[in-house]
Amino acid sequence: MNRKFLWVGRPWAYVIAGCAIVATTILMWSDGAIALWGSMVAFAMGVQPEATTTVMAVRTWGDADLHVMVWGATALLLISALPTMRARISGAAILLAWTAFVELAQPWFTAMRSRQWVDLLGNTIGITGALCAVLAIHGIAVLIGKRSSVDAHQ
Repeated sequence: MNRKFLWVGRPWAYVIAGCAIVATTILMWSDGAIALWGSMVAFAMGVQPEATTTVMAVRTWGDADLHVMVWGATALLLISALPTMRARISGAAILLAWTAFVELAQPWFTAMRSRQWVDLLGNTIGITGALCAVLAIHGIAVLIGKRSSVDAHQ
């Protein structure tokens, strides 16, 4: 394990990743997020109604793109904090299972949100994308000799 990287395997990295998971879960289970999104759309409609109407008309997938970004960033914090490839892959799988539960449980915690499979697809794309990015960076580091390939097999 290369301890020269500031983030990997540090106790505070786990705390930050855990806080990100908790914050993202709270966001997914809150009505405030829907109200904030509504306010942002209303503002955009007031400033540039033609462009906003056009964009909103083709955004048939709802807020799945936001799920990609939010869960992808959360996954990146978690995956990059874990010290081995096995731990990173396991962490991504556990996080993906957690997002499935979060999506399933949304109606229990919020009156304005509902279960949407496209949101779960967005979660999956974000987490998988973060894992692929970390794996690619690790592969490049191995190729240029900055990292041991042993870490990839743990």
